[in-house]
Amino acid sequence: MKMVKIGGRPNPKQAEFFASRAKFTAYGGARGGGKSWALRRKLVAICLRYEGATCLLVRRSYAELKANHLTAFLGEYGSFLEYREAEKTLFFPNGSRIVFGFCSSDRDMLRYQGQEYDVIAIDEATQLSEEKFQIFKACLRGVNPCPKRMYLTCNPGGVGHA
Repeated sequence: MKMVKIGGRPNPKQAEFFASRAKFTAYGGARGGGKSWALRRKLVAICLRYEGATCLLVRRSYAELKANHLTAFLGEYGSFLEYREAEKTLFFPNGSRIVFGFCSSDRDMLRYQGQEYDVIAIDEATQLSEEKFQIFKACLRGVNPCPKRMYLTCNPGGVGHA
């Protein structure tokens, strides 16, 4: 398999985020603190380490996902990853994948019922209600060796702040 370099140097808070082995890890702070950058690198590292891992990256809208994540993923790893727009999924050569999900309305949540993901990353988790969070939490399951984890990034405020 081709060698892939995950570039960048984490700040102390990002390094703490990377080191977490907890089932649920939240990374909060003001805008511009590198939360999204860290989330992308965490997902790439998991997909490279665990063959066949399935990760879900969620934001409120697909437009936000494209602007904040997809463009960055393709800019850094586009020669290594395959993106299929129809599936809204990045594919790794080892069978791992990152699925781009969104939930701007209650109706959007229906697509996640019954789904299984090894890792769920919710960017801007404070924009989700507790009910939506619980639906995603129920999707965190599977039988492969990839540790089941949920990573959340949070800015102050929003419906899920409490």
